[in-house]
Amino acid sequence: MRNYQYKFSIAHYNTVNRATPHCTTKIAPAYLMYPGRKFRTRLPIRVIPREHNFEELFQRNIQKKMQMKGYADDKRYVKPSDIQVGDSVLIRQETSNKATPACETEPLQVQYRKGNRVVAKRPDGRSITRTKGLTSPLTRDQGPRRSERHRKDTDAYLKETYPDSQL
Repeated sequence: MRNYQYKFSIAHYNTVNRATPHCTTKIAPAYLMYPGRKFRTRLPIRVIPREHNFEELFQRNIQKKMQMKGYADDKRYVKPSDIQVGDSVLIRQETSNKATPACETEPLQVQYRKGNRVVAKRPDGRSITRTKGLTSPLTRDQGPRRSERHRKDTDAYLKETYPDSQL
């Protein structure tokens, strides 16, 4: 393929693409950029010349974008973040072996958030930046651990089953 043919095909594609009506605005981008000009293409598309209310087109564009965002959020199971400024969080750390805990032992205070990024302050004054996925919120009342609940349930079961035994 020669260089000339390559450039010509790209220019032809762009002309046809810009002359095709957009699904959101129902008007071709070329007509929006140059309202008084008539475009000739090989596509059998008839465009009725009319005045464009750009405020209406802008509002329709925003409405369609929000509709697409809602669809994408549903497909990706997006949920609002539960980490806010001032919360205590635990930062996930790299594990070198099985004995290493998944998160650091001391909680950090969230200084600020920007998008998916969380900046937290250590007790010694240094700050650390991580994505929200590498942090887990720390609530004050998480209840007893599973082992403690299990032990209490087991003790209650044994007392009911064997009332004469001393536990």
